[in-house]
Amino acid sequence: MLKRIPVSELKEGMKIGMPVLSPLGEKVIAKDTIVTHDVMVVISRSRAKEVTIMVSNEDLSQVKTQAKEMVMDGIENSINPVVFNTKEDVAQMVNRLTQIVMKNAKRKEYLQLMEKLKDYSETVFSHSINVALISYMLADWLNFPEADKEEVLLAGIVHDVGKLKIPLEILDAKRKLTKGEFEKIKKHSIFGSQMIKSAGLGEEIRLVALNHHERYNGKGYPMGLSGGRISQYGRLVGIVDTYEAMTAKRAYRKAMSPFVITEIMTANGGADYDPTFLNIFLFNILNRYVGKEVLLTNGKKAEIFSINRTNLGKPTVKMDGRVYDLTMPFLGKGVGVEEIYV
Repeated sequence: MLKRIPVSELKEGMKIGMPVLSPLGEKVIAKDTIVTHDVMVVISRSRAKEVTIMVSNEDLSQVKTQAKEMVMDGIENSINPVVFNTKEDVAQMVNRLTQIVMKNAKRKEYLQLMEKLKDYSETVFSHSINVALISYMLADWLNFPEADKEEVLLAGIVHDVGKLKIPLEILDAKRKLTKGEFEKIKKHSIFGSQMIKSAGLGEEIRLVALNHHERYNGKGYPMGLSGGRISQYGRLVGIVDTYEAMTAKRAYRKAMSPFVITEIMTANGGADYDPTFLNIFLFNILNRYVGKEVLLTNGKKAEIFSINRTNLGKPTVKMDGRVYDLTMPFLGKGVGVEEIYV
């Protein structure tokens, strides 16, 4: 069994359960290494704050409690600040996720997978938590029954669990992936489906892992499914997965504005996504920014006045006491929302 502890609690004779990484993601100590004085010195110099160790079965109940606390404490720091931009938002959503996980009959399996994701990649863990929470919001906007909303949230937590089988040098690459590397990345959908089946988390959850990269027009992967052949939860989580990934800051680009993302996701008439789900999702997300100050692509500051239902990425804005429709060229051709000040 694995246990996450602060470096200050590390003792000689312990066994490393997961590779120790520096704050920059460099591997410092390999898995299964027995801790010695020299190993402790190397870990200390690496500035790693926590390590994962192997523990005996007699400590199992204590470890389960500590694992739950570790995972749940890590959630708050993982919340997407673009979507959940107030302390009230964060506290409410963290509490909701915690309640849903802990009352589920498979909570042990969910907690273990969450812990593994967190240990393996903070980026994938954070993305998964945010996809889960935003998917729950979308299910609510779609008037799903509470049981379905909770299942969607659980599916979001583990939708990317197959990335545990993808090498970190590919997941964390700060460059464009090669064709071969991208083909390996695409296999995470199948890996995740297999892992969820083995964990007994249920068919609907498995299908989300398998087909959240399928596209409504049949141009996704791994099977090229289209329309209603993609599971309902898979269609929903696929929209949120795409959106959330683009709101996150990456080494090779800054975080994108929700309005920029909207223009990308609707560029081909939104053909990649379930049209009902997409329109309801984007309108509700963007409507949260009415009254917010924004930077336009022409360098001027404005305030979001209202969302244009016929062209979601081009809202009306208020500037210098006047209201402008960004679908019209009053402020310059092609002007859009570059950044939101939250």
